[in-house]
Amino acid sequence: MLLKQILEQRRIYYVDGQMSKKRVLELICSMLAQSIEGADAKTLFQLFIEREKLGSTAIGHGIAIPHIRSDLVSKTIGVFIVLEQGIEFDSPDNQPVNLFFALVAPENAAQDHLQSLKQISQLLSDKTFREKILNCKDSDELRQLILARLDQTEELSHVQ
Repeated sequence: MLLKQILEQRRIYYVDGQMSKKRVLELICSMLAQSIEGADAKTLFQLFIEREKLGSTAIGHGIAIPHIRSDLVSKTIGVFIVLEQGIEFDSPDNQPVNLFFALVAPENAAQDHLQSLKQISQLLSDKTFREKILNCKDSDELRQLILARLDQTEELSHVQ
């Protein structure tokens, strides 16, 4: 599954001002709950908290990929949030986290889930692209940048 299929424009969001780890996860869950029939943000929040207790989903370089598998969804969906001000998220490099790409995948879709995590890591591994993301000033600018990159990535995958 391509990231463009996972990430809808309305689930790409820029946040100015200060946030906390709890508040970011609540925002992620609120955005996801709007796209998952029969799910509520509190249930999703508890699932994400349980996942974070297993170990931080921060991967370094200002990036975290909170992710869960649940029978609440039949296909993988994602949220991308950029914080103007990074927050403590137990990152392995002890750096604040600004970029959050959160996923909910179906319980029985382990391979797709791993593939999505790999694609996100590849997308955000480009330092220049991360800097462009962090230079965005609002959600509209961020959406344009992310969706253009996903289109470009999709075109390249068809060529290979």
